[in-house]
Amino acid sequence: MHIFPLISLVAAAASAFLGAYILGKNPPAMINRLLFLHCWTGAFWAFSDYLYREAPTYAVAEFWLHLGMLALFTVPLEVHFILHLTGRAVLFKQWVLYTLLYGPALGFNTANLLVPENAVPFRTEWGWTYRQPDNNLVYSLFGLWVVVLVLIGVSLCMQQSRRETERRRKRRFRIVGLGLLIPPLLAVISEPDGLADMLGMTLPSLTAIGFMLECVLLAYAMWKYELFSLTPHTAANSILATLTDALLLVELDGCIVRANQAARTMLDYAEEDLVGQPVDVVLRACDADQLKRDCIAELRRAGSIRDMETWLVTRAGHEIPISLSASVVRNEDDTEQGIVLVGRDLTERHRANEQIRQSLHEKEILLKEIHHRVKNNLQIISSLLLLQTGEASDDGVLAALSESQNRVYSIATIHEMLYQSRDLARVDFAAYVDRLIGYLFQSFQRSPQAVDLQVEIDDVALNMDTAIYCGLIINELVSNALKYAFSPEQCGQIEVGLHRNGQGMVLAVGDNGVGLPAHVEPETVESLGLQLVSMLTQQLDGTLTIDRSGGTVFTVEFRQKVGLGDDV
Repeated sequence: MHIFPLISLVAAAASAFLGAYILGKNPPAMINRLLFLHCWTGAFWAFSDYLYREAPTYAVAEFWLHLGMLALFTVPLEVHFILHLTGRAVLFKQWVLYTLLYGPALGFNTANLLVPENAVPFRTEWGWTYRQPDNNLVYSLFGLWVVVLVLIGVSLCMQQSRRETERRRKRRFRIVGLGLLIPPLLAVISEPDGLADMLGMTLPSLTAIGFMLECVLLAYAMWKYELFSLTPHTAANSILATLTDALLLVELDGCIVRANQAARTMLDYAEEDLVGQPVDVVLRACDADQLKRDCIAELRRAGSIRDMETWLVTRAGHEIPISLSASVVRNEDDTEQGIVLVGRDLTERHRANEQIRQSLHEKEILLKEIHHRVKNNLQIISSLLLLQTGEASDDGVLAALSESQNRVYSIATIHEMLYQSRDLARVDFAAYVDRLIGYLFQSFQRSPQAVDLQVEIDDVALNMDTAIYCGLIINELVSNALKYAFSPEQCGQIEVGLHRNGQGMVLAVGDNGVGLPAHVEPETVESLGLQLVSMLTQQLDGTLTIDRSGGTVFTVEFRQKVGLGDDV
């Protein structure tokens, strides 16, 4: 094997390895993809160059010669890469640039395949090479086009090098420009009808060697100047690509300049359909006006807005609820450049909230029905006790039945008020006490003119258990006062109060009647009513005190247990 085919083989391997390495550094980045394609196209060129130089027959040499010319797309790929590297990717929004870059290469390869006589192989001491017909217009135009593209690429690198202020970045662009210049420069020199032929020199094609030298320079740039290391720009592009929230980059005049994949998927738009459009296209009309009128002013003042609920509008006109956050984008000298909008889809959250509301509504209906049925069952018990009083003739039995009926009523009233209330966990205690005492006055046939009733209840709402215990205590103590505190011809006063006392509450029931004898204690007395008061106080984890001066005052101090619906 001659040295030149071997050099082509080594150049093919080096270009392929370099392209794979560059792509692996940051696969989503367009600049890495372009240089990967450039390197692999060059590797194909060098490999086909090796195969046709070492071909055993004319037919094989002709086949690999014409197939290898497809690799001439490496020249426009080179310029495409440099335009991205120097920050001119925006030019590719116009399809005419793709036509100018890749159209001539496509046309040349088509002509080369249709007219194979344009390149005729012949054998030399270093293997097969080829010659072109004299005055071939296609080759002449294509050669001129290659020279123009190479000059454009090198001038862009040099221009960018002059603009950079950091020395490392200056050198990086110079090395890249030099590396990308070498293969086409050697091709112009050594390919048939090149400068060597014009000067009467006989040289093999050195283009493959140019690709190997290019790989060496790019590898040096990567090692020395971190050409394709991860930068904030590439990291930002990767973040945008993987971000699950919709992101829109908007200019200060409200025009969209970029939309990430999540935004395009959510809104059902292609990127080219969104870029350049006003933000009104995707924001609900009233919210777009608010953004322009209020939010931009707030952004400039505070720098950001967080979690503003609004709606995005899809291509089909459907509204998607989102949580919108926004911040101002500034450059290095703190000049405002635009606004970045990030929207988190709230559809699932809204759906879950609606399911929770429906579930709570169903449970509310069920709970009301339970309270209603408990109240009805207690009413039935009360009616049975009332019927039983018609069967009894003993005064003691009648009194016991009447007291039991009052106790049932005090509990039933709690359930009745709960199913009639919007709040199924707490009882309006002031309204409850008014109803309960009114019922007791009717039950004992006492006139409000004969007994002055004073009720002072703080604005509190008690949970059901606490309300039942307090209601039964009031029932027993007011019943005792109506029965025993006053003689039939005596006028008196009953006071009922419930007040907050720091973290606890104080329930007081008193009268100015004959008073409770000194030897009577709730814990030891045989009266069921006072025993109930003592037991209910214990249920409240409270303390019971009795004041016998000037009548009788029962005071229960307790702290409402914390639970669902508690008001402490």
